[in-house]
Amino acid sequence: MSDISPEIPCVLNDSNNYKTVTVSIICLTYNHERYITQAVQSFLAQKTNFDYEIIIHDDASNDRTAEVLKNLQAQFPDRVRLIIQTENQYSKFGFSRVLKTALDAASGEYFAFCEGDDYWCDDSKLQVQVDVLKQTGVGMCFHPAAELKNDEILIPDTAAYSNKFYSASDLIRKNFHFVQTSSIVFSRRALNHLSYDIISRSPVADVIIRIAATFESGAIAVPLVGSVYRIMSEGSWSSTMRKKDVFLTYIRKMLLTIDELNNFYSQKLSSDFEYYKYMFVMAVVRDFDVSLKDKLSFVGSLNTKYKAYCYLSILLRQPKIHVYIRKVIATFNGKFSK
Repeated sequence: MSDISPEIPCVLNDSNNYKTVTVSIICLTYNHERYITQAVQSFLAQKTNFDYEIIIHDDASNDRTAEVLKNLQAQFPDRVRLIIQTENQYSKFGFSRVLKTALDAASGEYFAFCEGDDYWCDDSKLQVQVDVLKQTGVGMCFHPAAELKNDEILIPDTAAYSNKFYSASDLIRKNFHFVQTSSIVFSRRALNHLSYDIISRSPVADVIIRIAATFESGAIAVPLVGSVYRIMSEGSWSSTMRKKDVFLTYIRKMLLTIDELNNFYSQKLSSDFEYYKYMFVMAVVRDFDVSLKDKLSFVGSLNTKYKAYCYLSILLRQPKIHVYIRKVIATFNGKFSK
């Protein structure tokens, strides 16, 4: 096993009989000591008629994640491959360094993703998705993901995932939670449409990966509930976003990312990205607990034709506005009833 520094190629400790595989499972982890064993066990439980590898990138966790991973690799040396960082790459170079390091180490024809605090819950997941990719030639296959919050698992409705085709345009316009990272398997061809440069400035990469994977030939959704997304786990994205300063920085960077993606794809998806901005604002208004002033300031910084709708939506969500509107309606009703 090697500790991988930014200056040297990614070299992993492989067994002598290691060979090229069909699927590379990419697992990115940071401070996931409590969850990583369950994640890896769910990868190892997959029943397939093809070979796969598990590449786990630990970004210098300051808990016992690396120790747990080394024990797992000792048990499954032919399957588990580790990249253990001694310095946090995300804080120094951004997510693109983490992603590229993991992908460069992978040999698979297809990539599957799952972060270290999520896990898979169906042992046929990989086989089903790879079969779909090979039979149809689409760039990505995904499925609904259950959510785990406060020890309760919420099972999603699978109707929208019933072997349906989705273009890149369709997915840009979909609900943010429609495609979870733990649910995707995509072709290596996606790397031809992936910009590490944009990812280096973006606060997240999952949206960029999904667009790259589907830009050429779309995706197919299957109704298999194959993974579980852990909400507000320690070290998770959702828990990090509760910090106001981090949240506002995320907003600004994400809007710039959308504009960069629009240019990268030669503005072929312009209307879709504009709509994405609108959905993004609505998600901010709905999901995040920041002040009204911060929300209005955020909307004011937007360059979008939906700005007026955003302002209206924010104001209509304020409890005092509801009270005022009810008073106005009551006043009018009183006048017209006389």
